[in-house]
Amino acid sequence: MRGVGSFWLAACYCLIWLAFSVLIIALGNPGPPSNVAPSADLFELLESIAIAPLVENAIYIALLSLVDATNRQNLVAAIFAAVMALFHWPWRAIPAFGLFFIIALFCMANRNRRPRFAFWGGVILHSMFNLPAALATYFDL
Repeated sequence: MRGVGSFWLAACYCLIWLAFSVLIIALGNPGPPSNVAPSADLFELLESIAIAPLVENAIYIALLSLVDATNRQNLVAAIFAAVMALFHWPWRAIPAFGLFFIIALFCMANRNRRPRFAFWGGVILHSMFNLPAALATYFDL
């Protein structure tokens, strides 16, 4: 039953994040576009705050569910990942898939001996991956 609860937690998190993304797009682009086709900036905004964070964070939460993380741990990971995703380069998220498998293996290797260390170690690895992109985006490098 824990897996079902984790699935619903991940689904609710994705819906909340999508609603938050739509709100940001609506506030950032209040007027209708002057032409029929949306500008490239709108697509870049949609990609950076909605699509890539949804995929990345859903995969991370799913991997935590695979290593028997509790719902509370999944919620902490979702909040932490959402904060990190605010400054993420989404179009470079493809290499993250490899890192997620490394995190999953790291957590699985330590889940029986030190479950808290395994969970927080995975969160730290995830944040270390996001930190360079967050700094580069923040300082516009």
